[in-house]
Amino acid sequence: MLIVHVLDHHWRYNGMVHAAVDLACEQVQQNHQVVICSLTNQGSFAALLAAQGVELIQLSPKANPMMNLFGLWRVMRRVRPDVVHAHMIRSALVGFCAAKILRVPFITCVQNSFSKYAKLMGLGALVITGCNAVAEDMEQRGIPRYKLRPILNGTIGSARIRESHEVAPTFSFQRPAVVTFCGMHSRKGVPDLITGFQMARKSHPEMHLYLFGEGPERDDFARLVNSDNTSHITFCEPVPNAAPYLRAADVFVLASLADPAPLVICEAREAGLAVIGTRVDGIPELLEGGLAGILVKPHAPHEIARWLVELLRDEEALEQWRRKSQLRVDRLTVRRVAEQSVEVYREVCGEPVFAIVAP
Repeated sequence: MLIVHVLDHHWRYNGMVHAAVDLACEQVQQNHQVVICSLTNQGSFAALLAAQGVELIQLSPKANPMMNLFGLWRVMRRVRPDVVHAHMIRSALVGFCAAKILRVPFITCVQNSFSKYAKLMGLGALVITGCNAVAEDMEQRGIPRYKLRPILNGTIGSARIRESHEVAPTFSFQRPAVVTFCGMHSRKGVPDLITGFQMARKSHPEMHLYLFGEGPERDDFARLVNSDNTSHITFCEPVPNAAPYLRAADVFVLASLADPAPLVICEAREAGLAVIGTRVDGIPELLEGGLAGILVKPHAPHEIARWLVELLRDEEALEQWRRKSQLRVDRLTVRRVAEQSVEVYREVCGEPVFAIVAP
């Protein structure tokens, strides 16, 4: 198939961009012809996409809506796509209009359904969601169930992280090392993680916490660190690829208060870490309902502390949860995501397909 993906931009450190880039590169590997249209010229994936055989077209320096629409229309007239797949709200609006004019099948993909504008993604003839929880939320927002196609996120084997297996971290962790990779804003539950870690250190003073990410509340979070923990809690700049750092750590924690189906959970499981995640949105689905990782209530730092103490009490407890992280981990591949996405494309194009069953 000839597939056009539409994005607002192609910056790193954005989960929707990562999911779309992983998908596009894998679709090329599966012998499809793939074009990514970015509404702006802002981004950092041009080299990777070119190396993987994905054509990147940047439509407008300033994301002017009319220029974007005209530019996308021109691209689509030239390449004659079988389907257009939009991944963000602005790109969905532009993509819908261009696809309507040229009568090309149009679908959307929803990751963050908590956005107040997420209902606009219902413009797609079919709507892919990153997990079942997002599909349920979109249905509650008024998107008919018959349009929704949940495909659980997966990133294992993606071109974006493939080369990381040859890369070492730029610094060494002090062990035992607890890590998180997330945006520095309250939705990610960073204050709960910091509080829980500080509680756990009373029992295990040797542990260290490394928080990778950037965001508007980073300085506020740094002020939550009490004087007894300043040398054991380190705020790190975001890195292009989390994989080598995950492989060097002991425990991964994601304390989110809302999070659709974060790709970093897949990466932490691939790295063989013991994983602690909150029981919100798609995180339980990514952790096999608690069989492949520990689930705690959101806004419950005492539960995070209890499990950190439990995991680090002896090596066998930690190793047990490392082994559990590998349960059905092979279903979190980008290959499976690409195959199921193409099944949705064929469905919207009116081609006969096998029944799509959410993993």
